[in-house]
Amino acid sequence: MRRKLIIAGIAGLLFCVVIFAGSWTPVYALRTAVMRAFAPVMSAMGRTGRWVAAWHDLAPAEEEDCEACRRHEQARAIAEAELVEARARQASLERALGLKQYLGPSAIPARVTLYARHVQGEMLVIDAGDETGAHVGDHVVDEEGFLVGDIAETGVGFSKVAIASNTGIAFPVSFVPSGAEALARGIGARAFRIELIPQDVSFHAGDFVRRISKDMRSGEVPLVARLADEGDSGGGAFKKAGAILLAHPERLERVMIIPSL
Repeated sequence: MRRKLIIAGIAGLLFCVVIFAGSWTPVYALRTAVMRAFAPVMSAMGRTGRWVAAWHDLAPAEEEDCEACRRHEQARAIAEAELVEARARQASLERALGLKQYLGPSAIPARVTLYARHVQGEMLVIDAGDETGAHVGDHVVDEEGFLVGDIAETGVGFSKVAIASNTGIAFPVSFVPSGAEALARGIGARAFRIELIPQDVSFHAGDFVRRISKDMRSGEVPLVARLADEGDSGGGAFKKAGAILLAHPERLERVMIIPSL
């Protein structure tokens, strides 16, 4: 305790000497030496303080720049996606117009408004109805000219299309390119069973089958399916094969109606 009091007294005495005798040459020299010794430290502390202050001022600006960059990138990504979608719609429209020219003036363009699944299979609702001349039994093809199905119901401003591969639907087909005829029977899930194939008909997996219809001109006969296997002879007069629907109803935006003759 006594030692602490002595140290405190000496420190107080030195403080008084520096304050009240600052002009005395020895004291002035001592004070100057101390200030020179601590000058680098004070300068470094000053620079550090200025750097910290500048960093605090710069950090919000950098954060604002980064946020602006993120908003710019998001806007550019949205614009690019919209451009891709617009180009796809334009290409879809061009294909539809080209198909109409191929099918002739009687073909009716329509837009798909709904795709749905139900107990009996799949269905499309399109925006062409009685007012356009659409009738039950008319064939519907996609933009590639592949058969989608037949119109099952019509009304004012709409028609319902039953997908060709739905269970219970059957129609005659011919093999491409041989022209041999058979029967395609829908079994659901975009699949067909091709029946009544003559034993002497040669075909391979990947070959196409085309729908036969007396209601269509020769240039309108659409492809409907691709064979999925080499067939099963079954030991009888005819053999069978599996096939897959070419159209993708769930992706369609536009279709074309081929009116019945």
